Amino acid sequence: MNKYRGLLRYGGIIVILGVFLLLTVALIGRDVWRLSYHKSEKVLTMADPAEFVQTETESPDFEAGEKCLYLWQQDEQSLQAQAMMEPVLAQMKVPYVSMEAAQFQSGQLKDYGTVVLAVTTLGALGEGTMDIVDWVNEGGKLLCLYPPAWDSYSNAFLPFLGIMETGSSLGAVDSFQFVRPFMPGGEGNIYRIDEPYESSMLLHLTDDCDVYMESVGDYPVPLIWKRQYGQGTVVMSNLGYIGKSYRGIYAAAFSLLDECFAWPVINGAVFFLDEFPAPVPGGSSEYIQRDYGQNIDSFITNVWWRDMQSVAKKHQFPYTGMVVEQYSGATDGTVERNEDIVRYQYFGNAILGNGGELGYNGYNYMPLVLENFDFTENYESYSPWTNINAMKTSMDELVDFCGSVFPREDFQIYSPPSNILSEEGRQMLASQFPQIKAIAGTYIPGEVIYEQEFEVADDGIVEIPRTVSGFAFDNAANITALSELTFHFVSSYFAYPDEVLDTGSVAELGWEEMLRRFSGYTDWLFESAPDIRRLTGSELAGAVQRYDNIEVHRLITEDSMKLELNGFYDEAWLMVRFNGRQPGEVTGGSLTKILDGLYLLKAEEPEVEIMLEEP
Repeated sequence: MNKYRGLLRYGGIIVILGVFLLLTVALIGRDVWRLSYHKSEKVLTMADPAEFVQTETESPDFEAGEKCLYLWQQDEQSLQAQAMMEPVLAQMKVPYVSMEAAQFQSGQLKDYGTVVLAVTTLGALGEGTMDIVDWVNEGGKLLCLYPPAWDSYSNAFLPFLGIMETGSSLGAVDSFQFVRPFMPGGEGNIYRIDEPYESSMLLHLTDDCDVYMESVGDYPVPLIWKRQYGQGTVVMSNLGYIGKSYRGIYAAAFSLLDECFAWPVINGAVFFLDEFPAPVPGGSSEYIQRDYGQNIDSFITNVWWRDMQSVAKKHQFPYTGMVVEQYSGATDGTVERNEDIVRYQYFGNAILGNGGELGYNGYNYMPLVLENFDFTENYESYSPWTNINAMKTSMDELVDFCGSVFPREDFQIYSPPSNILSEEGRQMLASQFPQIKAIAGTYIPGEVIYEQEFEVADDGIVEIPRTVSGFAFDNAANITALSELTFHFVSSYFAYPDEVLDTGSVAELGWEEMLRRFSGYTDWLFESAPDIRRLTGSELAGAVQRYDNIEVHRLITEDSMKLELNGFYDEAWLMVRFNGRQPGEVTGGSLTKILDGLYLLKAEEPEVEIMLEEP
């Protein structure tokens, strides 16, 4: 009996100790889980560049009627349009010939199925203007890239475009919207333009014009329309804004010309986190203290990262984190190991455990440039590296650091600090670090930045630019996002936690508003393109390899559209526009509807046939 009394006497203590032990085990288990991960199987992997080969089409019929004639003239507006539109044709894999208007002769039209007209004055073509009208009447297909200035040829040419009434002056368009299905993400949304200027004709159209896009206001101005003329088709862009951010709008306009049209796309959404994982600065930040009453360390861990994970979980996408080892300003090759790795393990393994991956951002945040590089006054806080060896030493340290903290991770992506990368730095990465297979710079040009296209460079490194960045989501970013969802069916976004800590106008919004905008962007993206693939950085690079290597040959018959895909590796993705006809049975692939008349094609074989049915 005394024995049981003893047990009862200490029973409470034993229970308390037991509960404490269980909690300890749970906490240790939680931290072990946070500091470990199971390596996820990739949706797509990069291949050896040598495995990508080109094959020649066996049927010359595929070439007939495919060629496009691009007509331009020697003036500033036309040359700007040329810099924008020729890459559109090239990346849509449209075979084209670029010709100055002064060299044009009407007899050349018989060799082309389409013409893109980018002249500022119709007089540059002279009598050839009306030869083009006759050619369209007989079955040709014409895209007018922007409104020409009024001249002696306008009275005859503008009615051909469906313009019933217009003045000789242009008006400013500050926003646009879509009046029928045209581009993913367009329906029901208004897109606003920063710094509008007089770019569009103020006009009225004939009733036989199908308007796709117009300005916003009490008296909308038609901006893109299509008209059948005789046996042919004319598509007119009255937008007048030209630049890389608008490429997708002009690609969509080009796709209206034929009965059906297919162009290759990437099909991928990727979310980069620059400078993350990285050392978290100590102390407090003005706006974080204002809104949360927390120091920076606590806010990043308990608020920012929690919210970022919540958005990713909602839409089931992974993050690609870009590692910075420290923020030393040394650029002479002196390196020092960062021994404080707990936060790297915590955040890095959280990214990896949710299917994401990690890449290289920098040993410190000094761009890989030498003393001959002009930073301009906006980047005076950066210091150039003293020599190539100093740059290489810093990268060697970063590679070794990342390998020691994340021994099971394959680091294959590099993103330049502040999107700045010199030619010497680029060559050093390619020659000295073969594990770096892709570079993530930026898509939209800017001062001193490393601007890219979605392509495989001559040295085999894959260029995977980020198209949208930050938490502001201004008007220009929204137009770029819309444009790229059509042109490449891609969204490549990057942000960094330091943006919350800045003293600029974006940080002043407060994290709650920044999060609202980020959440709104992801909602728009995945509602507009629910079937877009959620990829990591290396998976996007693998997708770009396949996209860049494809050559598309199209043959439209009375009953079907046949596609031959030269350079097909294991899969390909294409956007397909059907204008008037409906898709039927598909051989060699499968179709997913995006909008009325617009489908995503997954090609599983190098030859695809889509049967065409009447509407």
